Formats: sequence, C-alpha cells, structure tokens
Amino acid sequence: MILHASKSFTEHLKCEVSGPNRKLPHHSSLDSWSIDLFKLTKVGAYALVMNDTSLSSIIIPLKGVRDFEVFLPLMLARVAELFVQHGKGIDPKNQSVIILPRSNRSIIGTMNEAKYLVQDGISCDLEHVGEVDWESLENELNETPYSRIDYDTPDKRLRKLIG
Repeated sequence: MILHASKSFTEHLKCEVSGPNRKLPHHSSLDSWSIDLFKLTKVGAYALVMNDTSLSSIIIPLKGVRDFEVFLPLMLARVAELFVQHGKGIDPKNQSVIILPRSNRSIIGTMNEAKYLVQDGISCDLEHVGEVDWESLENELNETPYSRIDYDTPDKRLRKLIG
C-alpha cells in the first residue's frame, strides 16, 4: 500500500517519509491513498484518507492519536471495512506500507474540495445536532460526484474497480 501524505500530516503524527527531498511520481492505483490533516477549533484534528483511483474517503478523528504507529492500524482497519462493504476483503494486518510525499495536484485539489464539504457538514451537525456524525459525513463524501472521476461517485467507482 502506498500512502501519499501531506507535510502537515507527517509532522503531526511524526512519520517518516521515503524520499522526502525527491520529487517522486504520484501514480493512481487501487492500493494508493492520499492523506491530509484537517483541524477545526470545535472538533480537533482528523485525517482525511482518500483512495487515489476511486476517491473513496475515510475520516479518522485523531483525538488521542499522537503518532503514526497508533494511526496506521486504525486506518488499515477502516480501509478493510470499506473494501468489505464493496465486496472485496483485504487483511489489514498483512499490509506493506510506504509513505511518500503528495505530489498529484489534481488529487490535492479534490481532497481540498472534500475537506470543504466535511467542514460544512461538521458545522451543520454541530449547529443542528450538537455533535458530529462522522459516519454520515463519510457517506456524503462517498456519494458526492467528482469531476476527476467523470462525475461518478466514489462508491460507484470503487464498486466498478473492485467488481
């Protein structure tokens, strides 16, 4: 598995990046994920994890998560859940992982768009419900059409790629 991590994410979770001073190509594949950190005053920090090919997204609150060794099993378990929901199993305990810097501007732009959607969802949840429904926010992201995948939704795209 390849994780393309933002600088803010790697600094926050103190994780080591392979080739940090080299510009490496950022190819999209089903086992390639981009990760960014997002902080909001009322809810703290969370990681937005997006598959580079399907744009399927996972939101992981980082409350109590101080380093990458704690984060990685959480993320792999969530990725495994996502794949099982779409008909494919993966073993989260048997994954080789490499961390590279993010460099694909298209994916970075799409992730920024997704972060704005999440921020709006968080604000709406806090105003109307009083707490954040992370599962609902993920579902909204995964049902949102993106131009990068020809206005398909991440859920439909992942189902096509796995099927």
